[in-house]
Amino acid sequence: MRWLLLGAILFAFGAFLVKDIKRPWVEYIDFNGAVWSQAAHNILRAGLIETQGASAAFYFGPLPIPRSGYYLHHPPLLHLGVTAVFVLFGEHEWAARMIPIACSLASAVLLWLLVSSCLGPRAALFCTAMFASLPMTLYYGTMVNFEPVVLSLMLLALLSLRYWEQTGRGVWKTVFYASILTGLWVDWGMHLFCLVLFVWWMARPSREGRRMAWWILAMALVSSAVYLIHTKLMRPDALQDLQEQFVMRVTSDEKCRFTAWQWVCKVTGSIARHYMPTGLIGAALGGVIAYRRRKEEGFAWIGWASLMVFVMDAIFVGVFQNDSYIHEYIAYYFVVPAAVLAGIVLNETVVWAENAVKTLPRGAGNLLGASLVLVLALLGQTRANALRLSFNILDLKKPEPETLIPNVGEVIQKSFSPETRVLCNFMPYYSPQLEYYAEREVAANLGDAGQWKHILLDSSKKEVGGIVWMGDEDAPAILSGLPPGKKEFVRIEDENFCVWKPQPARVQARLH
Repeated sequence: MRWLLLGAILFAFGAFLVKDIKRPWVEYIDFNGAVWSQAAHNILRAGLIETQGASAAFYFGPLPIPRSGYYLHHPPLLHLGVTAVFVLFGEHEWAARMIPIACSLASAVLLWLLVSSCLGPRAALFCTAMFASLPMTLYYGTMVNFEPVVLSLMLLALLSLRYWEQTGRGVWKTVFYASILTGLWVDWGMHLFCLVLFVWWMARPSREGRRMAWWILAMALVSSAVYLIHTKLMRPDALQDLQEQFVMRVTSDEKCRFTAWQWVCKVTGSIARHYMPTGLIGAALGGVIAYRRRKEEGFAWIGWASLMVFVMDAIFVGVFQNDSYIHEYIAYYFVVPAAVLAGIVLNETVVWAENAVKTLPRGAGNLLGASLVLVLALLGQTRANALRLSFNILDLKKPEPETLIPNVGEVIQKSFSPETRVLCNFMPYYSPQLEYYAEREVAANLGDAGQWKHILLDSSKKEVGGIVWMGDEDAPAILSGLPPGKKEFVRIEDENFCVWKPQPARVQARLH
């Protein structure tokens, strides 16, 4: 029966994750999908040897890729993984999404195994159901980014550590170190997790724990050093750029200014939306239960594991305030403690009901638990759907069809050479989705003729072109102020555009 319930939970979870797997990169959540898919695309077209596996995630120009085109802020395993699935299945959105979806499903299984080894299979079912019901998991579990991948490796590390302690078999210790090492080359979140484990184990009297602490610290330091050396060789200013990014991520900057109070309101509001009051209240009550029963070995172990993940993400959210203010998915790792602790509450509720009402028929407690899980799942899926936001490139208040961005990108790609910098009067907020489909450098949000003239004057040594959305009130003025060239009017998804190609002569000479 429990295996059947676990299968049902995983099936429902997987079905929700894959329902939009073929969706083009047209939502705000798809920023990262377009970025890492572009990094994989550049590796495939330039070659693994030429790129040395490094990311050129924001480069949309012609080959060869200049050194300035490399984006070296993160370890390489994620975009290399996307490259691998592109080699196997072709360059498709669904192929890239296979990675986070597979990792999200793996995390659900690993969580069930971990909690089952500590508290038993029924408690594990409730915890897994909570994991698969949280809007944070449902929404960001399909995002092509580091969080779903690193979380699955964290859970694998914790599970293998648990099995090693239970069985004493060295293979599980090897899996633990392998999981940690792999995660270190996916993203910096695993480095934070290693730091938390190091501090915890060094504060414990266990000699074996301290030995493991030094090993994971050594792996983190060596991995970081090797990565930094490689980035320095790939791009001379890489370390300075990385340092600037670090400083920017820990505080507000000119592009994103906020006060401490604004940060608190934004982050707490985001956590409330993504975890819902039921998840947060359940996690708080579960924390009380776990603390009171901390002398029981199973509760002590699962409480420790949840605490390590919680502390890691609390450091991530609290220290990198600019990051957590802009990117709501920085709080993604909280899904482990939230799911575990809220699942404990569900299990204890069913146990209480069974003990309180002795006349309940056999299996009634499980039925009660399944009913609670179903309600939470429906609430979570409803909230996850409400979190979805389309990325509009024309009118921010008017819905746009999913095919608009890919089709506009296709028109740009067919109209201009790879060397062309394409100017446009739309896309008020930058996102790489349009450039991904256009495979051209796009200068966006040039809303008046003066901006176009200024850029054209500075582009005398670079090929330029333009696409003008005619639905903007300043479109006629932009068109009338353009230098001589070919103007072709096209209609894309019920919207009118004008594609402008200048005459072959140099733009600056014509203007003067």
